[in-house]
Amino acid sequence: MSRGDVHVMRAVASAHKIGADSKKICPDDFKEGLCSGMFKVLEGSSLLGKTYLEKALVRQWLQFKENMMSAGRQEASTLQILNQSLADRTFLAGDEVTIADFVIFHSLDSQLRDMSFQEREQIVHVSRWFSHLATIQPSSSSLPLLLSRTMLY
Repeated sequence: MSRGDVHVMRAVASAHKIGADSKKICPDDFKEGLCSGMFKVLEGSSLLGKTYLEKALVRQWLQFKENMMSAGRQEASTLQILNQSLADRTFLAGDEVTIADFVIFHSLDSQLRDMSFQEREQIVHVSRWFSHLATIQPSSSSLPLLLSRTMLY
């Protein structure tokens, strides 16, 4: 991860904290809004994906966030879709972290923190992914999320 990638991840975190999630992140045509600027800034970066498949998956997950995870629409079925997708991969678009991971991570932050241990056990792959992203998130100002009832040795 380059120094520029770290700055972009901080910008995503800051934008989410000031309420940018109420606006469209990526309109369907990808020619306006945050998405256009994000793709210009990240051009050539691994945060957009390296292969054509990864790039398509990044766009797909950004649209998924906009359409399925907008304010008031975060349901258990949405988390189950996310959980199934993360069952056989480390990150949403493959084996390396992308901007889609960070956008969805920040949109799920408060929801996962409010869940009980039993609820988190139902979405074990999302919990694993969330915990892993929390460890690589640059200078996260939020408190760590406890994902287990017992200490792991």
